[in-house]
Amino acid sequence: MKIIELMEVEKSYGKHKVLNNVSYAFCSGKCYLLVGENGSGKSTLLKGMLKLISFTSGEARIHQTPIGYVPEKIVFPEFLSIHQFLSELARIRGLKGKKANERIDALLEEWELSDSRDRKMGELSKGMNQKVLIIQALLTSPELYFFDEPMSGLDERSQRRLVNQIRALKIEKKTMIVTTHYPRQYEQAADIALIMENGKLYEKSDILPF
Repeated sequence: MKIIELMEVEKSYGKHKVLNNVSYAFCSGKCYLLVGENGSGKSTLLKGMLKLISFTSGEARIHQTPIGYVPEKIVFPEFLSIHQFLSELARIRGLKGKKANERIDALLEEWELSDSRDRKMGELSKGMNQKVLIIQALLTSPELYFFDEPMSGLDERSQRRLVNQIRALKIEKKTMIVTTHYPRQYEQAADIALIMENGKLYEKSDILPF
């Protein structure tokens, strides 16, 4: 089943065309790697699909909501603790009370942040920030996920945990789109590799080698 359809999508900044007539259909239940050099348009394509930016022309149709999103960068509210931050997001997304607390506690335990739940967001290391970003995307168990360079700042143990998490989501028939410079890290989880080059999107017949 098609979960996202890109139809002749283009994005330009002035005279610079970042995306050039991109058409593609993403199917449900698969993990897609979006691979390319810096400036190739990976994050631009993700943000356009999420409607965080507008495409210059073309259309992206998403047939599944809500969506879990791990951005490459974010400015956290420094005065909130990890637990307060996640609780507020859970409330906004319709997860409240005992169920919200149980879900947050389970994810904090899984990602080894239980002992840091009361630490202020402004005090966290890059790796801890990245774990919180991943946790917030998983809070309400959506069917569709966008991961923008999700391993940034993670140690090897946490990188393996992320790959295992993606594999678990696949078993649940979730769909994931992951931007990365390092596709080998996802060898055990990915189904399809998409290459961004010169504003175009190409599907590879295999994930490796790169």
